[in-house]
Amino acid sequence: MSTYETTEFVNIGGEDFTFYNGNEPYTVKAGESKRFPIFLAKHGAKHLLDKILQEKYEVKDTLRDTPVRRDLMSRVLPEEAQKAEVKPLSDEEFKTELLKTLQKQQDEISEKLVRQTLEIESLKKTIAELEKKPAEEVRKRGRPKNP
Repeated sequence: MSTYETTEFVNIGGEDFTFYNGNEPYTVKAGESKRFPIFLAKHGAKHLLDKILQEKYEVKDTLRDTPVRRDLMSRVLPEEAQKAEVKPLSDEEFKTELLKTLQKQQDEISEKLVRQTLEIESLKKTIAELEKKPAEEVRKRGRPKNP
């Protein structure tokens, strides 16, 4: 039988949390702390952080390494954070970093929306130009006629 090094996993969410490894469910009640093998604790922590970031803080890109994500990870896996010398942020630092993350997210969404709008306008212009041409000329450039 093999043994694994374990670490503490703390459910910092406001509700019970279940994650899966294979088909095996692992449930940790809200506020509860359990010991898991390190690989399993990291797997569960990733899913718990995604859930918290998306549902509580409305962060869309939850895989990005940010100070907010590191702070939450240090609270979920305190022993691993201590080994890596990662300290939780103060409440004020957390709020500041969360606002930065959300602003960056909004900026990226706005930039993407502008690019998409420009592309749509370009396509509309191309369609309008094609609609002005006689059908026969469009057909020569486009799909071949059905025999």
